[in-house]
Amino acid sequence: YEESQNPGDKCIAAWTIEYGALNRVVSLWERPSGNCLISGEPTASIDWLSPARIGWRLESHIAPRVELLSAPFLDLRMYGIKPSQKDEILPAFVENLPARERYSMCAGIWSARERGQDLMIHLWPYESFDQRIAVREKTFKDPEWLQYLSFTK
Repeated sequence: YEESQNPGDKCIAAWTIEYGALNRVVSLWERPSGNCLISGEPTASIDWLSPARIGWRLESHIAPRVELLSAPFLDLRMYGIKPSQKDEILPAFVENLPARERYSMCAGIWSARERGQDLMIHLWPYESFDQRIAVREKTFKDPEWLQYLSFTK
């Protein structure tokens, strides 16, 4: 993952996803345009998610925080966005990010489009799965963050 087929691309992170037969290596590439590309290569011989299907061109909504990507546990979150909410949800997420970051820092926020579906993608570094659980429990008790979440429904 050190070299890209596109001149100027720089690999800023790579990790594995372990999910039964869907195991894969995922890499996050920074492009000269400032946007990113995320790609996945299957590690299983039979994989219903082809590399082409998991290759998204990402639009960055905050500068990726590369220094956070060496954490032992990365939580990559992906949410489908209703087309009528795309221009509201992403700016609202970025605006409310300080409330969420009281508990843990976000390594990046991106949007993508796959098969006609708008996606919001964010990446959260943690020291462990237990830390992730504890942080998420705290966020779901925070009135400010809960107000944002009620807006997204």
